[in-house]
Amino acid sequence: MLAEKKLSYSLERKVCNMNKVLGICNLHDGPHLGRLTADRPLGCVTFLGRYALIDFTLSNFTNSEINKMCVLVEDHVEAVEKHLENGEVWVANTKTGFQKILFNENGVSSKKFNTDVANILANRDTLDETNFDYVIIAPAFFVMNVDFREVLKAHIYSQRKVSVLYKKVDIFYILDVEFDENLPANKLVEQLVYYY
Repeated sequence: MLAEKKLSYSLERKVCNMNKVLGICNLHDGPHLGRLTADRPLGCVTFLGRYALIDFTLSNFTNSEINKMCVLVEDHVEAVEKHLENGEVWVANTKTGFQKILFNENGVSSKKFNTDVANILANRDTLDETNFDYVIIAPAFFVMNVDFREVLKAHIYSQRKVSVLYKKVDIFYILDVEFDENLPANKLVEQLVYYY
């Protein structure tokens, strides 16, 4: 019983220390939406004219008290840099936290080798400088509200090496929509919303 209480106390201390968590927003492998993502990754596509899709993931990190964040960028780094600016918007504590953009320069020449895993390996030195015990990797193309503190708590109590967060969906629809590529980008959005 005493050993169980010690284990519980030690796990509870780990859960409360979100300073030891690195949040990675993954912009790789997002669906391509024709002209909407021709000059920017899906994470930088605007949502309702004010936010970009990446903002939901970064907001989830911030609201979960994760102040160490990296963004894995597959392509169009300039669009990501322009949207994120200096990154201080999402980092609540700039003394202990940061936001870094990670890009695999070697993957530019070959799409085959421009993967999220290759990006992490190419930036391993940067990641090794960071002091973290846990890593949460989240895509930027899901609009959701997640408290990662609860996810991490469940992960720590399970004592597993890897946990996956998912939502079971009973019904889904596949839309076969033909877009007129000659339309301006804002008309494509209207067309997409209309068909959806």
